[in-house]
Amino acid sequence: MYGGYYAIKGIEYQVDKSILEVLSCNDINQEIAIEQIQDLNTESFVMQIKYKEATKLIPSVIRKPIVQLIEEFKADPTKDYILYCYFSDLNGYSSNVDSAYLDKILGIESSNYSAQDKTQFLLKFKLIFSETFHNQFQSTLVKFQEFDFCNSKDEALFFYSIVTDFIRKKVTNNPPS
Repeated sequence: MYGGYYAIKGIEYQVDKSILEVLSCNDINQEIAIEQIQDLNTESFVMQIKYKEATKLIPSVIRKPIVQLIEEFKADPTKDYILYCYFSDLNGYSSNVDSAYLDKILGIESSNYSAQDKTQFLLKFKLIFSETFHNQFQSTLVKFQEFDFCNSKDEALFFYSIVTDFIRKKVTNNPPS
């Protein structure tokens, strides 16, 4: 019944994170790809973005994105691999992922990876718990206001709407190959 609400909110959260990454980039020549390798990637990192407002964090909930990141790591171990996520309740879990916690996340799929693969992956992996939907949106508006072309929150909202529309069209006009 509420699937559309959560799906759209998750996409909007991903768009906001993408905008923040672009606006925070210090290198004007840095290419940032949206919905290419994973949700967001550059020459130096690959990021999965998950917004789970109605979900409590349990290890199995993040299994699929972690498996995707491990597979990407195996193809290119030079990058950092990030799971950027929000859950309604962290259930006492921290962002520190050791080999025992990784095995717990992977569950039965843990045996698909060697101890060396998992150890090497953990050296390049970051689990980042993010702020709420509203707070990230506000952070995005504040980030726009840091630039000379944007002098107020109203102008930030104007530029935000243009950029979000551009990103949506760029993604939907660029199907996976």
